[in-house]
Amino acid sequence: MSTKIWLKPGQGIVDLIEMDKKEGKLPRNLKVETDHDTGEKVITSDVELFDPTSKLPAVPAQYFDRVTYWGIIEGYLRTEGVYRHHGAEMLLVTKKTYTSNDSEIYQEARILARSLESLQEIYSLVRQGKLLPVEDWEQPIQEAAPAK
Repeated sequence: MSTKIWLKPGQGIVDLIEMDKKEGKLPRNLKVETDHDTGEKVITSDVELFDPTSKLPAVPAQYFDRVTYWGIIEGYLRTEGVYRHHGAEMLLVTKKTYTSNDSEIYQEARILARSLESLQEIYSLVRQGKLLPVEDWEQPIQEAAPAK
C-alpha cells in the first residue's frame, strides 16, 4: 500500500515545509521527494491509512494539491468499477494470482482525492458496502447498435 501527498507546485511550498519542520510544526523525518514519473514534489507514506492507531504525516491542507492511495483489499470483495464521493474517485479492480497449488483473489484499490478526509471516507463507504459504483464493470454486456 502507498499513500502519496502531492504538493502544490512551486519551490515555496518545499521551503515552507522545511521551515515548519525546523520549528517543530511538522515531523522532522518528513521527506519531500520528486516523483520520477511526473517531476512533482510528493510525500510518500506506507502508513496504513485506515488503521486508527497509525498516523499519516500531518501536512497542512494549504501545502498539498491532492492525495492518492494504492492498496490491496482481501476478502469481502466489492463490485468492480469506479466510485465517486465528495470529490474523491476510487477505481476498484479484481485480480487473481496463482501459486503452485492455489490461487488468491483480491482487489486493487486506487483513490484520488483532494483531502485526506474524503480519501478515507470513500474507502470506508466502499468497504462497508454503502456506496455503489458510478461505473459498474460487472454488469452483463448489452448488445450495442452497429457502428455507422
